[in-house]
Parts: sequence; C-alpha cells; structure tokens
Amino acid sequence: MKTELSKKSNSNKLSKLAVGTVQFGQDYGISNQEGRPSVKNIRRILDLASSSGITVLDTAPAYGQAERVIGRMLSSPNNFKIITKTCALYGLSSAQSPSTAILQTFEQSLSRMNIDKTYGLIVQLPDDLLGTKGDEVWKTLEDIKSDGSSTLIGASCYSVKEVLEILNRYPIDLIQLPFNIFDQELLSSGLLTNLNKRGIKVHTRSTFLQGLLLMDFKSLPENFTRAEPPLKKFNKMAKLNQLSRLELALRFVSSVQGIDNIVIGVTKIRELEDIISAIKISLPSSIKTSQLRTEDEAVKTPSLWPPDTKDTWHFDFSVKKDKR
Repeated sequence: MKTELSKKSNSNKLSKLAVGTVQFGQDYGISNQEGRPSVKNIRRILDLASSSGITVLDTAPAYGQAERVIGRMLSSPNNFKIITKTCALYGLSSAQSPSTAILQTFEQSLSRMNIDKTYGLIVQLPDDLLGTKGDEVWKTLEDIKSDGSSTLIGASCYSVKEVLEILNRYPIDLIQLPFNIFDQELLSSGLLTNLNKRGIKVHTRSTFLQGLLLMDFKSLPENFTRAEPPLKKFNKMAKLNQLSRLELALRFVSSVQGIDNIVIGVTKIRELEDIISAIKISLPSSIKTSQLRTEDEAVKTPSLWPPDTKDTWHFDFSVKKDKR
C-alpha cells in the first residue's frame, strides 16, 4: 500500500513539471555553455518527459526555431498539451491591427507545430494587454478561445504588480510569472492565494533563475559580484541540509501548494533526469527558505543583468521571419 501511495505522489509531482522550449530554439541561459541541444537530444528529452508523466510544453514564436522543432519531433496524436504565446506588439505601427498580427502569428504557430489547437495561448508581454490596445488584444484571445483553437487564454508577466493590473481588467484563465527561492513575491504578496481563489491556473518559470542558482559563485561572469552574497547563503543552506543546489531550488518551488505547473528548461537528458529525481522528494519543512529571499531587484531580475552595471539585457521578443 505504501508503494502505491508513493507512486501516486511521485506521479502528481512529475505532472506539475512543464518543459520550457526556449533552449530548443536558441542559445539561452547564463549557465548554458553548450548552446542549443541537438535534434537527437531534444528527441530524448521529449521521450523521457512523456514517459515520466510530464504533459505540458511551453513555447513561443519568439523562441527561434522552437515551435518548428516541436512540430518535427511530436507525432500526432501525442501526450503533450502545448502552450504558446502571442507575438510582441511593440513593433507595430499605429495603422497596423494587433488583432491581425496575433491571428496571423497564431496560425503560423499552429502550422509549425502541426496541431489544430493549443492548450494555452498567453500574451507574451504584459504591456500588450495593459496598453491602449489591450481591449482589442483581449477580444482577439477570447475569439480564439471561443472557436476552440485554445483551451485557456492568459498572460505572461514579470511582476506581481503587472498581474494585479491585468486581473483588474481581464478574466484570464492562466498566468505565468517568475518564482524561485530568491524571488518569492508570488507567495509573500498573497497573490498566489488570490489566483487560486479565482480558479486561475498558475504556471511559474525561472525556477533556477536562468541557471544562476545552479552556478558556483566562484564561476560567476563579470559584473555579477552583487549576486555573490545571496548565492553564498543559498549554497550554505544546501550543504547544511545535504542537498544539491538543484534539489534545494526545485524542491522549494514544488513544495508550494497552488502552483499548477513549473516550467523548467533543459538542454540535455541528464538535466531532465536530475530534475525528475529531485522533484520526487519533498523539501523538509524545517528548512527556513524565507531566509533566502532577496530584495535586490538587480540580482533576481534577469532583465537587469549584469547586476553590477547600469547596462541591461533584454530578451528579443520579435518574431523572426520564417525560414522554410
């Protein structure tokens, strides 16, 4: 009986994982030294994910060739529920229609992935919903949901403030935002409880803070000295509790009730194997993870990296022209 309960518990934990695919389409992550995985490795990653009970893939048209790779790799039917995103609208002229741009890009996404509907379609940038054309953007998403092309619609956000502003305007089904052992605002602000009460699906990303939490502070890139103190504290807590950095970071997020899916990115099969092993074991309640919160925005916010300088890095959300 104990074995059956244990298997059921592990299955529930594994089903919370979602595979992020940005690494399938382009070089991504501060700790990623090898670039995009090979086609063979991507196939192995997806096969292991499927056989382990992981059912959600998170992608976007802005992730280089990621959607096309998914389309080539997955047979039809398959076990995966796919979430993709809208195109970023900041490049549109005042005369261009956000609705037309979203619909065209979404149709291209479906075609690239060889599917006729998605599990979720979320707005890539919160400003696209919070700007002057937000109502048109939302109406377009509602139309896509109404015609059965996406089960859920929602938004990808970067801060609790953005989520609250969107909640005040639109009845979203799904929200995605950063949450990790350094950035615990989703929990400390009470937002997670609010979202759960409204029945909104909660997907978190940046569990490993783009790989920063997995790095030894001695191996940090230039201009990351501000990240050393919190990383040393994090490393000390992991060692004190006989955990790897990955185990502490992942088990913290998976221990939080009310999160539907945890989006993780991997570039090789061993990384996914380690994640699957780590999430099966619960984090001891005796570990005071709240002590590892950092209020240094420059450390916990990748768009402000490198933290020691005023220069900031921004992900390129533009959709590159298709190469067929």
